[in-house]
Amino acid sequence: MSKKIHIPDEVLRILSQIEEKQNQKIEIPSLTKVDSEGVRRLTLDSRKALGITQSAVGDLSGITLSTVQKIERGDLKVNLQSFLKMMDVLGIEVCLKKK
Repeated sequence: MSKKIHIPDEVLRILSQIEEKQNQKIEIPSLTKVDSEGVRRLTLDSRKALGITQSAVGDLSGITLSTVQKIERGDLKVNLQSFLKMMDVLGIEVCLKKK
């Protein structure tokens, strides 16, 4: 038997906004070289294009607000798992390939 989980209306609203905006074409440049400024711009522009707060990104990705802020500042000295969770929420695909 499954239990019903109550999801607050605010979270449902944010998820709906993200889903709607992820389906829109948003012009955000891709990165071919990873540098702190490029990551900073990409994450900040993506979050703003989705119209969500840093707190919402943290809540939806399960990472702390301070980690979201570090990533948006271009501080790449964060846990890779946290970084990937945030990218997933922002609708950013991270690809690694052999040289």
